[in-house]
Amino acid sequence: MHDDTYYFNIIRHNIKRIRKTKNITKEELAQRIGVTTKYIEILENEDMPSDFTVAIVGKIADALQVDISELFKEPEKK
Repeated sequence: MHDDTYYFNIIRHNIKRIRKTKNITKEELAQRIGVTTKYIEILENEDMPSDFTVAIVGKIADALQVDISELFKEPEKK
């Protein structure tokens, strides 16, 4: 069984990867979901905010225009 940090790290990795692939800045993503740029920086730098919820994950998926399941995919092992 995995802990919260394990799942958060998968989501965090995918948010950053997809955001960069789509050339969306941290500022743009923050504006799209109604949070601060600092919040996005915290998400992408391994600090799980205390108010991180599935609703935030859904908003991020919508803002990145991907199915929410994309944010839960484990990174390919090299």
